[in-house]
Amino acid sequence: MLLFYNLSKINILVFNNFKKDFFVFSYASVYWLCNYFDFIRKILRLINILKSKNKKKKYNPVNLRRKENFDIVKNIVNKSKSVKPLNLLEIGAGKTLIDPIKRSQIGNLNQYVIDIENQLSYKEVIYNLKKYRKDKDTSSLNKKNLKSFLEHIGIFYLVSQKFEDLVPILPEINIFYSINTFEHIPSEDIKKIFQNFKLMRSKDAISLHLIDFSDHYSSIPGVSEWNFYRYGNLSWKFLNPPYFYQNRLRHNDYLRIFKSYGLEIDPLLTRKFYSNDTLNIKTLNKEITDSYSFKDLKNTATRFILR
Repeated sequence: MLLFYNLSKINILVFNNFKKDFFVFSYASVYWLCNYFDFIRKILRLINILKSKNKKKKYNPVNLRRKENFDIVKNIVNKSKSVKPLNLLEIGAGKTLIDPIKRSQIGNLNQYVIDIENQLSYKEVIYNLKKYRKDKDTSSLNKKNLKSFLEHIGIFYLVSQKFEDLVPILPEINIFYSINTFEHIPSEDIKKIFQNFKLMRSKDAISLHLIDFSDHYSSIPGVSEWNFYRYGNLSWKFLNPPYFYQNRLRHNDYLRIFKSYGLEIDPLLTRKFYSNDTLNIKTLNKEITDSYSFKDLKNTATRFILR
């Protein structure tokens, strides 16, 4: 009887793992196709817009972190003794530009926001401008005049596949910013970004990076924040398409990169965030469990403040 019970547990576990793998493989396949068929990207974006419209408003910890980030940037600008505007560089601008638009209210700040492709949702950008910049005349805003309006309020939107190509046209940077971006960039490319940032940063530059270490497929029901660690490095290559790339790096991995370019964390402002979900470390690949402790894995996001 005990043997039958144990076999049943094993069968349920195998079935659940198969179900997770099937969903992850299906999602990964769609993202692989995005690299070859642009219309699939457009369909996905349309689905995301429709989903966001129908979503019920609920507590979202990321929104709280965005508010905290805004306050940190505002405090940096307000404390600055510079007569000239400070220059903020953001990597991973996103499609709504909500963060740059909110920050444009601070004043004495120029923002250079970068993405590897133009994925702006013009309707959402205009909606956010009308909502947060009521001090400006936004009545005639449209797709054609949007860029000039953004530049008028100190937001310069730039698109480039290679960060180094933008270095010659960017000014000295006082604040380097990103939110949920670096986890989608290979470690070697992150190193190149900081190598170039070293050439551009001012003497008192501050970097603020909020990085999510969790599996972004965890939006699939039943898939945990650590699911991508169930796979070995070779298996993960087939489930990690370029269009939805996840580097699987964690807190200390990023620290090593930052320190190699002379950046040190501000221990008072740097903050780790820990998951409330249950972590079963036995389900993870040994390559991972040999590299990270239980506490390292429970730390699923960090806001780094670097100087």
